[in-house]
Amino acid sequence: GEIRIELSINASLIDANGNIMIDGEIKLFEGASESTGDLDGVRQFQLYCPIGANTNYFVRVNNDDEGGDFATVRLTISNTRI
Repeated sequence: GEIRIELSINASLIDANGNIMIDGEIKLFEGASESTGDLDGVRQFQLYCPIGANTNYFVRVNNDDEGGDFATVRLTISNTRI
């Protein structure tokens, strides 16, 4: 009840073939409750995902200010024509 993560993702079409670039940011907040505004860790990432493929991403976001706490994030991005 003392840790919260926020994940922001933006996907951009990068060519006429349908390939995409994913820009993301993960924020780790740690404090006295899950509504804390105490930002203690940030990781940014960029992933290329070709059309018809899956891209996997794994990251550990550490509490860079006080240490000890961390969050792990696993993502699978699927770029599929609908």
